[in-house]
Amino acid sequence: MNKLDEYAERKALLVLKSDLDRIRLTIAVRQVRAIFAPPVAPERAAWAAPLAGTLVGLALPMVGAQRLTLIVRSLSVAMTVYRAIRNWRASRPV
Repeated sequence: MNKLDEYAERKALLVLKSDLDRIRLTIAVRQVRAIFAPPVAPERAAWAAPLAGTLVGLALPMVGAQRLTLIVRSLSVAMTVYRAIRNWRASRPV
């Protein structure tokens, strides 16, 4: 094999490895999401999305897009930490 064939083979191998890593990362993210974010009940899903849209529509003109983004991000992190602590406490033996 000449150098070009070796480079082409190495490039193809690296592409396959990166695809495999991307698939593994996707699976890991879905597993973490399943642990921290419980599945949404169908009756809750019917009103949760319109309510969230209404709240964002009301808050956006009041506080501005940048500040609202910061508030939503902070609340999201706080809820994730709360769920992690709650799940950790529930799994510990008493």
